[in-house]
Amino acid sequence: MLTVHRTQYLIVLMLMSGALMPMCAQEAWTIDRCMAYAVEHSRRVRQAAEASDSYRSQRNAAAAAFVPKVQAYSAVQLTSGRSIDNETNTYSDYSQFYNSYSIEASMTVFAGGSLFNSMRQAASERRMGQSALRREQDNAAIDVMQSCADVLYYEGLVQVSADKLSETDSTLLRTRRMVELGMKSEADLAQVASQRAADSYDLTHNANLYRAALMKLKQQMTLSASDTLELTCPELSAPLGNMASADSIFDYAGEHNPTVGEALQRYQAARYAHKAAVGRMMPSLTLYAGISTNYYKYLDVEGYTAASFADQIEGHRGQYVGLQLSIPLLGSLERTGAARRARNAMETARSQYDEALAQLRFDIEQALMDVEAYAAECAEMDAKVDADRLAYRITRRKFDEGMMNAIDLQTSANALALSKARRLQSRLMLMLKQRYVMYLQGHPLY
Repeated sequence: MLTVHRTQYLIVLMLMSGALMPMCAQEAWTIDRCMAYAVEHSRRVRQAAEASDSYRSQRNAAAAAFVPKVQAYSAVQLTSGRSIDNETNTYSDYSQFYNSYSIEASMTVFAGGSLFNSMRQAASERRMGQSALRREQDNAAIDVMQSCADVLYYEGLVQVSADKLSETDSTLLRTRRMVELGMKSEADLAQVASQRAADSYDLTHNANLYRAALMKLKQQMTLSASDTLELTCPELSAPLGNMASADSIFDYAGEHNPTVGEALQRYQAARYAHKAAVGRMMPSLTLYAGISTNYYKYLDVEGYTAASFADQIEGHRGQYVGLQLSIPLLGSLERTGAARRARNAMETARSQYDEALAQLRFDIEQALMDVEAYAAECAEMDAKVDADRLAYRITRRKFDEGMMNAIDLQTSANALALSKARRLQSRLMLMLKQRYVMYLQGHPLY
């Protein structure tokens, strides 16, 4: 029975790490590699890239409004009964086949600045799409980095639980032997056995938490549940030295942070959209020019022979140039409403940009505060783990000598395990916050 107890936590570790899967050489994944893979295969990033490409197409379409439009027309008409004779320009009763051709070029000369502002709106939306793409890439990387930290934490927690269970198994073996020798009571043995059961539960529970965290990480990386993913724990170094101040980080991030950049370009696009809407309420002037010609032929007319197609096309050719002035009279209420809606959208976008700046400022100050706090926690937890380890050794020796009971030993062991878990958590959180602060300063995430 004791052999089963000793190997139980090993079985849990094997299940946790996927050791019972088909054995094959698996390359360990670093956090940077996980982030790069997630960004490359993220569906959200792919959708943002497609949206950015759509904004690029809209910008090209807006720029094309400044290029003259060239259109070709062709019409075929068959008439019978009373109609205009193309040769005499009088009414006749002949059946006639008529074919016309024309090419026309037109260009808007003035439109109240709506075309120019629409192009600037499309350019801002294009930059907004690029910032949105960067934001999705960075958010995907940050989410994976957080999930990697969760996986590493629960993996470390499983190791702490396994070590604690192994230590309890050793204590249970010695206590059972001491009971046989009359050095310990049955109550002490029952207490140690109870602690052993609790440690076994903790190991199983933490292993399940680890597997759930690993499943979430695989989902974020678009891996299948059957894929083997083994993380390598990064070096949890000491906190960085002299970090930049919140003001200097904010000055940089306010211009380069993709979330703020997206909000700024959305406001710029809304501002240009409002100007374009106002411009559409003004008169517009269009210049146009073209060339036209035609071919006709009378049907069922005795003794009539139509001129050749080439001669008529050449002989009937004409050119024209004109200006068209369009002044909005009726229907201006619709344009006024569109301008008002565009103004409201501009004010909303301005408020969202201010909110993004305020949130960025809060995130920077919070991140710097977290770095300082977790750095202090790491130093304190290092000292506490050393103290709890020493206290456990002394308590265990006194327990073996009969100077302390099993409850004291259990309390000391739990304190040591808790200290190890909190130290690991503090170190991982310090790493996350340090990398986030460096990201805000312009350093790449991966």
